[in-house]
Amino acid sequence: MILTRKLLAPTLILLVILLAGLFGYFYVNLHNASHASEEASMASFNDSFKAELANQERLAISLALQSANSIDVQDAITKRDTQMLTSISEPVFTELADRSNIVTYQFHLPDGSLLYSASHDTNESPFVASPAVMAVNSDNQPVSGLVINENTLGIVGVAPVFNRGKYIGCVEIAVGLDAPLLARMKEKYGGDWRILLVQGLASSTVNAPPVEDSNFVVFASTQGNQITAKTENYLRVQEGETTIIHPTVNGNSYAVMSSPLYDFSGNLLGALDIVYNHTHLTNEQNNRIAVAGLVTLAVLLLGAFILITSTRRTLSPIQALTRAAAEITEGHSASYVNVESEGDEIGVLIRAFNRMTTQLRGSISNLEQRIADRTHELEQQAKRLRVATEISQFSASERDLNKTLERVGHLLMSRLECSFVGIFLLEKDGTHAILASSPTKAGKSRIQQKFRLPVNFETVVGFVAKTGEARIAPDVRFSATQFSDTFLPESRSEIILALKSENKTIGVLDIHSEKEGAFRQADLSVMQIIADQLSSAIERSRLSQESSRYLSDLEQAYGRNTREGWRKFITARQLQNRGYRFDNIRIEPSEEISGIGRKAIEQGITVATPVATANQEIAIPIKFRGQTIGIVQAKLREGSGETIVTTLEQAIDRLASSLESARLYEEAQIRANREQAISQIASLIGSSSDYESILRTTVREIGNVLTDTDVIIQLASTTGNDGQA
Repeated sequence: MILTRKLLAPTLILLVILLAGLFGYFYVNLHNASHASEEASMASFNDSFKAELANQERLAISLALQSANSIDVQDAITKRDTQMLTSISEPVFTELADRSNIVTYQFHLPDGSLLYSASHDTNESPFVASPAVMAVNSDNQPVSGLVINENTLGIVGVAPVFNRGKYIGCVEIAVGLDAPLLARMKEKYGGDWRILLVQGLASSTVNAPPVEDSNFVVFASTQGNQITAKTENYLRVQEGETTIIHPTVNGNSYAVMSSPLYDFSGNLLGALDIVYNHTHLTNEQNNRIAVAGLVTLAVLLLGAFILITSTRRTLSPIQALTRAAAEITEGHSASYVNVESEGDEIGVLIRAFNRMTTQLRGSISNLEQRIADRTHELEQQAKRLRVATEISQFSASERDLNKTLERVGHLLMSRLECSFVGIFLLEKDGTHAILASSPTKAGKSRIQQKFRLPVNFETVVGFVAKTGEARIAPDVRFSATQFSDTFLPESRSEIILALKSENKTIGVLDIHSEKEGAFRQADLSVMQIIADQLSSAIERSRLSQESSRYLSDLEQAYGRNTREGWRKFITARQLQNRGYRFDNIRIEPSEEISGIGRKAIEQGITVATPVATANQEIAIPIKFRGQTIGIVQAKLREGSGETIVTTLEQAIDRLASSLESARLYEEAQIRANREQAISQIASLIGSSSDYESILRTTVREIGNVLTDTDVIIQLASTTGNDGQA
């Protein structure tokens, strides 16, 4: 019964998990499909609203352009004839207001002032030009989009008016965006619609209730109960995102989509909320889920009944097998299962169990010895892996190659219990391998002798350096190592590993042991890991040393270039004043350098008189790229601290960079002027084909370039020796 319960429990649990997973998968897919369908519908509603806005925008701009292109309108604006504009615009406005909800029809002058309005009484309130009008007056280009102005949110179209190519004003036509438009959208698509405005824009123009915990106020709405999105959704709308949430209010499920509204210039004007009641869809979905849950429960109960019945019938022979196994566990290895079974899998299992008990008696005798041998091998492999780890750890911080090699040698000697460790490095030409490091006395003696081996097939070390393949010598007496014969007479086995960097052999690791057969082919992979870590350490040390050397050379070259550039600059400029002095009243030239100033120039560091003096003098060198190019001297007031000196040094560092930039700029300008002069002279010379004109042009242009200089150009005779022209 215990076995039955153990087999049935996980099976039933698995069945429950499977059915629960199927039910959960069905629930999630149904829920996601419902929301996806609903969100797609709301997205299409939002697109339809934006399309409606686009249509109204095209209507407004087309009407504005049509009016702006009217010759009568152009003449009326040119003459500032408001009566003529009245006769032109009022019939049109009356028709458009009834047919297309046109709320604004106005004419403006280039300065933004209102010339005439067919839609508003200009005496009611002071006129303020809309941003769209100001944009057209600035750019003389048509503008269309959402605008809020004079308590009205509308879709405006503003078109410039030209008369004989001259900008004379603009025409503004706006379509109203208010509750009637939202009512039409609700009638056409369902749901509730609401337009929100940013509080900063609406506070002075419309008297609208604010939306709780948001930066919006309600401008127009078809919704009776104010169901709004969350604060974080409105924050995301202000960042330009469209959001959808699914709140539940008074037992009803809703979907609220909020999307941003932008004005004609792309600035956030407000938001559009679409609220859709999907309670009926939620109820239908819950009914489907309930039916699916009942079906799942019925399947679970039926499956459990069938599984329990069949398992009890099948597992009765296994109970006998269990009792026999318990006897073997207690030490009765001769136990057999005497149960007759049909030729099914259980019968095969019983016969196999009986054979197993027979073989078990023979296997127990040698199993413990094999485990002990394998444990010893694993301990050796783990010890070598720890060596590779230690090499990687200390080589990451050590940059000196000799110290790295010496430490690796000592580590291998102590951890691997070997008699000799030698690290060979290949010469640059790759013809010889030099013994670079060894912690043993014999190895250090050979290093002093500059011992090296040729990279060829005559020795094992040379072979590994040549081919890059590791070699194991179980008995070095039969290997050409050139060590074991007289230098390492007690060595009995050897392993030689190639040190590689980027598939290129850079050295050889040679390890000896006094035990025959101390290294086997099974050890080769772990030992190669040690060699690879050593190769990485060598390459890092070399790269670090080369980088330091290259950096030092580069800094010296930059310093020489800076010093030579300033010397040529000062010599060529022949500066009238090489320094200035400021005494808190006036600035005057100065050539005098005090003693501490000369000392600061010579030493290249900040020099100051003792603090105990009444007026402490300080001299700070002006240095760029390690070269002193000038000096700043100052007398500090009594009580000045280290902060003043630090501030001066930081300011002088920026002064040095500015002086260097000015010098480089002037040199570049001189070179550019020289190239321009040469190009100009060459162009003028090349434009003539007569040699007389060429000579006259050349001497004139050179004289123009070299002012206050006499220039003579002559052709010398090629046949005479008297030097006459």
